Amino acid sequence: MRPFLFGILCLVSLCLNSQQISQIIVVCETEPNNTQLYSIGQGPYVYSWGVEGGVIIKGEYTNEIEVDWYNVDTGVYEIIAAITNIFGCSDTSEILIKVTDCPFDEMFIPNAFTPNEDFLNDIFSPKGHFDQFTEYKMSIWNRWGQKMFVSNDINMGWDGTMNGKLCQIDAYVYLIEFRVNDKNQFRVGQVMLVR
Repeated sequence: MRPFLFGILCLVSLCLNSQQISQIIVVCETEPNNTQLYSIGQGPYVYSWGVEGGVIIKGEYTNEIEVDWYNVDTGVYEIIAAITNIFGCSDTSEILIKVTDCPFDEMFIPNAFTPNEDFLNDIFSPKGHFDQFTEYKMSIWNRWGQKMFVSNDINMGWDGTMNGKLCQIDAYVYLIEFRVNDKNQFRVGQVMLVR
């Protein structure tokens, strides 16, 4: 077969059967095994996928892949699909994935902390994705009802002191109040201060 004719066959077969994907898909990721399915075209093609950031769970050489976005930082990531037809001609398509912080659904609150200046678990504060918070307040009391700490800043936790003095080893009560998705919510519990 002449190279010129081969080139025309490649062009025609790809133009008629290849799909160009030009879209941005928003992925809200907070939980393990939160997978998303992506597919492109179908037919007698060989597929090869490249995923920036996420992990391909299955389908790496088929027209459909499943991707896990767990533990991926927020940002825009690219999925590239390389498609080769029966004539050996290839083309690529791209999907842009925007990973964004999810609406609030869960907060992890430690039940103990060790403010001993070893830089490991020295500060008591809730953990999670809090970009959706519009209001926040954390208060801490000792067992006799004395207020030990108050903060309206989600990034400022309790260091186990009151007025610059170390607090004793004990259980303390916390109240975390916050507003998210136009709803007031709160968490109440105890945290153990250990040195």
